[in-house]
Amino acid sequence: MVHYIQARLAWEHPREWAVFEAVRDQVITVRFTSRSARYRNHEVEALLDIAEPGSSVLVSESYGTLSVPTGHGTLRCFCVADADEPWRECSVAPWEPVSHEDLIDRLEDRGGFSIPGALLPLE
Repeated sequence: MVHYIQARLAWEHPREWAVFEAVRDQVITVRFTSRSARYRNHEVEALLDIAEPGSSVLVSESYGTLSVPTGHGTLRCFCVADADEPWRECSVAPWEPVSHEDLIDRLEDRGGFSIPGALLPLE
């Protein structure tokens, strides 16, 4: 899942079209006009559900996203990391925080967090 701010920044800043070539284990290979690149992703099955080798993808290396056109001007966006860099463990904090410990986990694992206004006390 891609955070909406990450997706927005990836869209607003330089990105590059590539051709999706293959998936092996959790590594996605794409071909740009002048080079190939390999990215890690935990949701390769979801990518394979909507794209096949030879499909066009839009990559923002600066913001770690790979997007697949899904029709009607929309994109499905995936988080990716350089497959040649050391792997970093993903956060295990729940998506919706239910305790202050969850928020501490998010701060340690992700460097911060946001809380929907509906979850804040009114007093």
